[in-house]
Amino acid sequence: TYSYAVNTNASHYVSNVEMATRDAIDELMRNIRTQVRRGVESGDDFVHIKNRVKDTYSDAKISNRANLIAQMECTRARESTKLTRFMENDSIRGFRVVNEDASTPLCDSLHDNVVLFTDGDIATQLQDSVSEQDVHEGFEPVPEVPPYHYGCETTLEPVYNSGSE
Repeated sequence: TYSYAVNTNASHYVSNVEMATRDAIDELMRNIRTQVRRGVESGDDFVHIKNRVKDTYSDAKISNRANLIAQMECTRARESTKLTRFMENDSIRGFRVVNEDASTPLCDSLHDNVVLFTDGDIATQLQDSVSEQDVHEGFEPVPEVPPYHYGCETTLEPVYNSGSE
């Protein structure tokens, strides 16, 4: 069961990375088209238009975006696999959200929050513990597992049944 969950999660997250990369490339192309259009509308020559595009996207910006995608998807894969393992273990009754050095009000609200598998939908339990205004755009409703925002360092820890630790 565990290896099936790992393989399923791996396949799912490879697909997520592909979609995130495709989205990043699409955004890059939209921005390049915008810069070219603005240059043409302003009567710029080719050199000025080329510089407009270069100023918009440097290798460092593209590298940072790639690193962000990798960090986010690796975190999501790790935490999803942990959650699957927690749910399959009869001695674990839920999980605790942990982020002692929370960088956002959302993660500060979620820190130390306990989600029990017997208390219903995980996402609903998490959503009920935070303010709507703290939820980050693109992360609504609050996902079942971290990351909960860009650069999130939140993790999940198991909550054991009494006497099972």
